[in-house]
Amino acid sequence: MKRRLVISDIHGCYQAFNQLLDRVNYHPSSDQLILLGDFVDRGPQSREVVEQVLHMVIEDGAIAIQGNHDERFADVVRGKKQEAESKFYEHGGQATLSSYASEDASLPQFRETVLGGTAIMLPSWSSCPITMKMKTLSTYMRA
Repeated sequence: MKRRLVISDIHGCYQAFNQLLDRVNYHPSSDQLILLGDFVDRGPQSREVVEQVLHMVIEDGAIAIQGNHDERFADVVRGKKQEAESKFYEHGGQATLSSYASEDASLPQFRETVLGGTAIMLPSWSSCPITMKMKTLSTYMRA
């Protein structure tokens, strides 16, 4: 019987996330991993967390649900909701921007880099075999 492991609120803490997986002796072949969102903000390695979560969903069959911090990040990058921007920064958004760009990146510079096509910085969630409904970053990133 597979164990069900549920983890939430990783918030860009890549090393702590991997330490937790090691501590519980996670094995994709014998465990069902369910990740309950908030992959970004606060911690210094949001990009690495998002990339690992994508890999775990695509390769290992993990289930990932986008959290409110993840949704806010996508909204801010797309400029969809003005009120989301202040909350984004209040809740550690600069750390997320820095993990995808340079330490001193401004939001306009970041948007130009991501949406202007000079670099592909945000992964596409569209090919993930998610079994639970979630909004995807790729939906927000499409022009």
